[in-house]
Amino acid sequence: MSIESAVSNLSPLAASVVVPFDSAPTEDDRAFLAELGQSEHVAQLIVAAPERPSFDLPGDRARFVQAEGRGAQLRESLAQADRDLVIVQDPQPGYSPLDYPKLLQPLEAGQAEAVYGMRTLPAGRSDSLARRAARGALKV
Repeated sequence: MSIESAVSNLSPLAASVVVPFDSAPTEDDRAFLAELGQSEHVAQLIVAAPERPSFDLPGDRARFVQAEGRGAQLRESLAQADRDLVIVQDPQPGYSPLDYPKLLQPLEAGQAEAVYGMRTLPAGRSDSLARRAARGALKV
């Protein structure tokens, strides 16, 4: 199946969303995870961390993956993802689920096979040379 047909044939429940944590999610993370779990753009929420959170994950579309380290978390989470499209969301809410359609638009238009998002810089802050070089490398 092509990426274009995968995107165009999906309902609003578009993607599996993986949220890897360096440590167990805290009560401060609960509202953010609840927002993700309730979004119509999230078909499946996978929370990956070394330890289970002290609270229940939101809804029946959420699951927990216990793994140490970002690489293991991503491998285990991707193995459990049940959608063709997967978004890896930083646990600090840089993107809202409302941003996902815009993030996925290049896939839908057949202009990309992968999309990498980046938070915008605050006003008055310049982009570092390293960040510009990394962004250029990702566009290749």
